[in-house]
Amino acid sequence: MKQRIIVILSLLVLAGCQPADTSEEWTRISDKYVEAWNTGNMELLDGVIDAQFVRVLGSTITSEGLDSLKIYITAFREMYPDVHVTVDERFHAGDQSASRWTFTATHSGFGNPALKGRPVINTGMSFMRMTDGKLVEERVETNQLPWMLQLGFTLTPPSGADE
Repeated sequence: MKQRIIVILSLLVLAGCQPADTSEEWTRISDKYVEAWNTGNMELLDGVIDAQFVRVLGSTITSEGLDSLKIYITAFREMYPDVHVTVDERFHAGDQSASRWTFTATHSGFGNPALKGRPVINTGMSFMRMTDGKLVEERVETNQLPWMLQLGFTLTPPSGADE
């Protein structure tokens, strides 16, 4: 009888130690985040991005803080006003999330008039972390070479590479 009670109590303790299902919370956060990129409505970020948010692209910090993120997205949308991000897959586990996405856009010519009207499509992955229901970190991995080639940039091998 004692063993049965110990087993039942152990199962109850273990069941209570399981991480909370954060899928709905992650869906709410990531949907608003993507909608801000797609529409330019920066107010969508106010309730889902932490003031200490950090966004890292490869090894470069692109945004530190909510205001910095808003400036970054606004500047990106100035270059690519029709940007559209589609989340292809996403996975959540506790306070972390991973997503695979595709974006399409057309260059406005801002900063480089020769690029005006050039369409691009690229894919990437974001690895995110939240605390207290807000996004605190995003690490983005994407291959920017296809994107640059679509804009018309070319690669030139170093001198002597053909020897």
